[in-house]
Amino acid sequence: MSSEEIYSELPAMPIADPVAWVGVEVVGLVDAPTSLDIGDLARLSQAKTVQDFRCHDGWVAPAQRWEGVPVSTVLDQARASVDAKYVNFSCGDFSQTLTLEEANAPDTLLALQLNDVPLPQENGGPCRLVAGDRMGPAHVKWVQRIEVTNSAPDHVA
Repeated sequence: MSSEEIYSELPAMPIADPVAWVGVEVVGLVDAPTSLDIGDLARLSQAKTVQDFRCHDGWVAPAQRWEGVPVSTVLDQARASVDAKYVNFSCGDFSQTLTLEEANAPDTLLALQLNDVPLPQENGGPCRLVAGDRMGPAHVKWVQRIEVTNSAPDHVA
């Protein structure tokens, strides 16, 4: 698979109509809960990362070029509490949780672009979590909610 190809596992959409994506809300252990739409995200400082994208079933899309807002920027804007330990990213009933340290890593982004073009809908556009070297499911598509907590949900080891 070339780095320009798009690959998406089925089911491709964890929500019924991703076109209706209106933004992401940041809640939980934050001093300034906020909602950010695509314009808000585009106005924040952007970062780039190049990462191989891997899935559990063995395929790899090498050297994918992602650009977007560092999650650390969003957490700073919302003023995450000193008690925060985890960050849960969700879309519909699908969610993944990172430690606060993982969420603040430089290669953890709310991606708005893939390979120098706006993030395609089938790849989670307009906004997808890119979570470093983790496997595909950790990269939540169409992020709707970011919740900062001090305890891990059951699915986090």
